[in-house]
Amino acid sequence: MTARHLNPDIRNATPHPMKRHLLLVSTLLTLALAGLAHAAVPSLISYQGHVSNGTGTEIGSPTPVNRTVTFRLWNHASATAAANRLYAESAVVSINNGSFSVLIGQGTPTGESTVYASLADAGVFNGNEIFLGITVDDGNAGTTDVEISPRQRIVTTAFAFRAKVAESVDSAAISSAMLANNSVTNVQIVNAAVTTEKIGADQITSALIANAAVGTSELADNAVTTEKIAADAVTSAKIADGSVGTADLAAGAVTTDKIGADQVTGAKIANGTINTEDLANGSVDMAKLVAAVQQSLCPVGTVIAYAGDTAPPGWLLCNGSSYQGGNATYAALFAVIGKRFGDDGQGGTFFNVPDFRGRFLRGRAAGSNLDPDRNSRTHMSTGGAVGDAVGSVQLDAFKSHSHLYANPGVTNGHPDGGADRGAHGYWVGNTGLGLTGVSGVTGGNETRPVNAYVNYIIKY
Repeated sequence: MTARHLNPDIRNATPHPMKRHLLLVSTLLTLALAGLAHAAVPSLISYQGHVSNGTGTEIGSPTPVNRTVTFRLWNHASATAAANRLYAESAVVSINNGSFSVLIGQGTPTGESTVYASLADAGVFNGNEIFLGITVDDGNAGTTDVEISPRQRIVTTAFAFRAKVAESVDSAAISSAMLANNSVTNVQIVNAAVTTEKIGADQITSALIANAAVGTSELADNAVTTEKIAADAVTSAKIADGSVGTADLAAGAVTTDKIGADQVTGAKIANGTINTEDLANGSVDMAKLVAAVQQSLCPVGTVIAYAGDTAPPGWLLCNGSSYQGGNATYAALFAVIGKRFGDDGQGGTFFNVPDFRGRFLRGRAAGSNLDPDRNSRTHMSTGGAVGDAVGSVQLDAFKSHSHLYANPGVTNGHPDGGADRGAHGYWVGNTGLGLTGVSGVTGGNETRPVNAYVNYIIKY
């Protein structure tokens, strides 16, 4: 048999079959509303009910009893899936002669709801069909309590929960006098909700506009005219960097006194824009000009042949001397050559200039076979570069070769009458004959081409 909810004035019902049957026979569902216009909407439902067991005996008769009652809100009349259960709480309710009264929302959430954790969540009543399910403890710990059927649909009154978030406002229903200053923020206003007709004439004043709130996109073309800008109102803080272009400057507006000292740097001057007539007499520092040109034409680390005995200013003799790279004078050179020519084992920022005394210079092979012995090159000084790297050196050497020479042991041709003879009519070779020959020694202390002495110098 199926139990059914009855109107409040009906006192009998068909019982619902269960261990100890419970039947909801009278309900009144209302919201506990406050009387003050500006009071918060309460998050409670005032509920009165009347229950009896399966035999029609009123619970709590003749002696009142306390029973645990579980209230569940569903979005379906009969579905029991977790997704359909919006909210659940339980409370110990005093039942007297079948009647009880309770404020739903003051109970203890059961934790079984995965949708809303509190009855105060406005989303609980954000739907067209919400059903209340009630389960009353039958007082027998050995039985499973079941929900009274059918569930009761909640209508009209309970949906006053939605009053917390107004869904619509009639045109002109809210006047400026009703709003506290700064009470309406971006969070309360839906995108594009405030249209022209919603704003009263002259309601937007400068006090209501935040600094920098009006951007370029909010201004109509030519909307800001000269008369709209107060004298001295546009300061440098109001002008974005780089926003003033040539077209915005009147002819002759930028004068010498408007330009701060040292404000015009090389980065601000376009290439090729300074002509001869723009330079005052004596305005170019010759020392700085010479240094700039020299660096451009002859960068630090350049090595050249020099016919003098003493290096000129800005240059050092390539004699293997050691210098301190931490010294500002030689820091630029140290940054270029490092310790590729050695440091004599001194460590730190000490470094040697190249020692080209008595040496010929050779272009680095850089991985090519133009120097087949490039990987066996040694350092010029302790700590210097080795192998296929600038700064390494090689000792002198002859390329491997052989010579033909006349064997003095055979002067009349081949001993057995053969015709195998050298270019001068002598027998070449001594295979099997046990003959040897050594040419005479000739030459100087080294192998060299014709040469002339110079000093090599390096730019620092």
